[in-house]
Amino acid sequence: MKKAVFLTIGLVLLLILTLSGCEQVGNLFNKPPVWKAYSYTKTATVNQELTFDLTNEVSDPDGDPVTISIVGEANGATVAGKTFKFTPTNSGTFIFTLKASDGKGGESYATLIVTVNPVPNSAPVWNLPADGIQIQKGQSLNYLLEDKVMDPDGDEVTITIESGPADASLTNKTLTWSTASVSEGLYIFLLKATDSKGAFSFGQLRVAVVPVPPTNRNPNVLPIPEQIANVGKLVTVNLADYAYDPDGDALTFTVKSGPGYVIGKKYYWFPTTKITDATNVTIEVSDGKGGSANLTFKVKAPYDGAGSLIVYVTDYKSGAAVQGATVELKAGANTVATTTTDPTGKASFNNVLLSSTTDFDIVVKKDGHAKTYIEGLRLRHGETVKFETQLRVARLGPTTSDKPFELEFEIYDANGNKLLPNSNLTTDTVSVVGQATSTEYTLNLWYVKVGGVPGTGVFTNPRTIGYSGSIVATQSAKEFEGMTPVLIDVYDQNDNRYQKIVYINVIRQPVSSIVPYIVQKYTTIAPTSYNILAYTRNQAIEFYKKETNPTAANKGQNLYIEVRWRPWYSTSGTTMPKAYRIYRSFDNVTYEPIATVPSSVYYYRDYSAELEPLKKVYYAVASVYDGFEAPYTVIGDVVPLPMFDVVYESPVNGLTGVPRDPTFKWTFVGIPNTSEGKVTYLYDIWLYDLVVNDYCYYSIGTNPTSGSYSIFDTTSDNPTVEFKFSNFTSGTYRWIDFASRSWYPYDKLQANKVYEWGNELLVARVIDATDRSIAYAIKVDDSNFVDPWGVKTEIYHRFVTGEN
Repeated sequence: MKKAVFLTIGLVLLLILTLSGCEQVGNLFNKPPVWKAYSYTKTATVNQELTFDLTNEVSDPDGDPVTISIVGEANGATVAGKTFKFTPTNSGTFIFTLKASDGKGGESYATLIVTVNPVPNSAPVWNLPADGIQIQKGQSLNYLLEDKVMDPDGDEVTITIESGPADASLTNKTLTWSTASVSEGLYIFLLKATDSKGAFSFGQLRVAVVPVPPTNRNPNVLPIPEQIANVGKLVTVNLADYAYDPDGDALTFTVKSGPGYVIGKKYYWFPTTKITDATNVTIEVSDGKGGSANLTFKVKAPYDGAGSLIVYVTDYKSGAAVQGATVELKAGANTVATTTTDPTGKASFNNVLLSSTTDFDIVVKKDGHAKTYIEGLRLRHGETVKFETQLRVARLGPTTSDKPFELEFEIYDANGNKLLPNSNLTTDTVSVVGQATSTEYTLNLWYVKVGGVPGTGVFTNPRTIGYSGSIVATQSAKEFEGMTPVLIDVYDQNDNRYQKIVYINVIRQPVSSIVPYIVQKYTTIAPTSYNILAYTRNQAIEFYKKETNPTAANKGQNLYIEVRWRPWYSTSGTTMPKAYRIYRSFDNVTYEPIATVPSSVYYYRDYSAELEPLKKVYYAVASVYDGFEAPYTVIGDVVPLPMFDVVYESPVNGLTGVPRDPTFKWTFVGIPNTSEGKVTYLYDIWLYDLVVNDYCYYSIGTNPTSGSYSIFDTTSDNPTVEFKFSNFTSGTYRWIDFASRSWYPYDKLQANKVYEWGNELLVARVIDATDRSIAYAIKVDDSNFVDPWGVKTEIYHRFVTGEN
């Protein structure tokens, strides 16, 4: 019995020893964690953290969670979660014992051997100027090298001279060398930078010893004679005639004291009142190298001037002339002269005395009309100033005051500096801030514009518009130079107008080294288009409304001309201009500037009162740069057409018993041709059935489903249009029922039916193929075929068909 017991105990002990093994310890039924390998090797660098993810390196057969720790010396290493982390501070070999525990007594061990290498040493890096440096002969070089070399590892760097001029030295990383005894030329220093760990690199410093430049001499100046002028006469002095630089340096001129302004090399002064005592002007002359001198001279205007003025008065821009308007010219509160506009709307003032002022006010008035007050228009001695304005029919009633407005304002440059009248402007923009008050009627709107009369954007963009009494406007002035007007235009609801003009001097420094763009005709990029388009419109538009599109008036006409050109393009090989200047001539000999527009604009609409039907007009355009204007290009000419008439013969308005196959007949009555070509008339026809049946309307076309209709033409040689209704009931051109988008199915109209017919396009046209200009006279254009704003049909003829 005892023998059997001892045998059983022995078998149990043997089983326990077999299950546990020699390296693992656990209870009888728990299995310890198992390492994927019992020895690991890693490499690290001093001061750089080593991380080793042990998650997948050990597992537990029973699925128990495993905890890993370091047994024995850790040397600063840790295990966070299952990640081993070690940042060595010195090189060598480190052995770590890693223990994996399952929390139930099961444990197993692995060894991690880490070999730590020292940090690699990098050589210093040079940053010497690639083009070297220059020094004048005789000067001492003291060149700091501290910031010209750096060590990537932050080690201390020592610099030595390996080769170069023998008398050079290095002290505290500063290269010192005297050039007093050396020749002019190029010298090369080979420099060595060594760090505290022995790594080194070489740098090459190139030193050019250049000749001592000659001593800069001040500009020389000559005396300028006293400038004596008439009031209103612009004084111009070419300063380059009175100053030169002995070293050949370019000179610049600046007003140091006294009146006037300088643009480039020219001095300008415009006396606005009589000045009998001479005033000193000092111009500083600079060579840009420290040399300077002063040009000092005297100016005065002891003599009265005399200038003439022509005022053109129209009812609105591009509208008809206002005859019989009283135009009063005033100097302050005093009336200088009064006259009346002639049938062309022109009022002339000849030889106006310029003594106490050059700036005059103009009052324009007429019974039944609003009033126009212009304040501050400048006249010039020996010149005739042309000025165009408008006088509108009063909308609400009479106006008592000649100037029913109050205006307070200030003008500033882009830097916030206040500009007084006749101040100098050097920035690209100018701002107007103020308050406008209407004293008799409610304020309507205001405009602000630089360099021209403001108004509707159709003709006067760029300008600023506002509809309250508060004026805040910023306008570009970079397109201009010299004496330039800033205009503030105010209207009330009665169409009274107050226009304030303030002159400032725009100063621009002339550009240099440019290739000017010579303006090209528009048709160089659009050969089938036109360079000049003249529009004579039958129903006038008052181009000054608040709305985006103007509102048609009941009577009158418009006449304006659109000039186009090819804007600057980058592949032209030229310099982009800052603006374009438009010129006009009536004889192709004398061209007068009429407008300046930004370089982003490629067209200009001329609405001048000087334009007349059958009066040929020429246009030219030039590129403008600061201080320079390229030669202008003549774009071409055009002869505006007069309005024509149309005589309707059948069926006329009110006719009854009209055949069901009526004959439509009318005749164009107008000039047969102009010097530019024969007149061609464009027309359409519309027929309406509005009375008995549902709404139906018909015109002639080629495709009933397209929604389009046909435009026909005839020349002045055949001014009469005549055809029967049935002529267009078969074939290519046929009557279309646009309501149903189908062909009209019959060759006759219905019996005993009321119809209306009319032309919704009646246009005369002359094309000059030589310079690609076109002139239109637009009597009717209900669908904006030619006219951007349209001209409504004047008459629809109502007729009643008979039985047959």
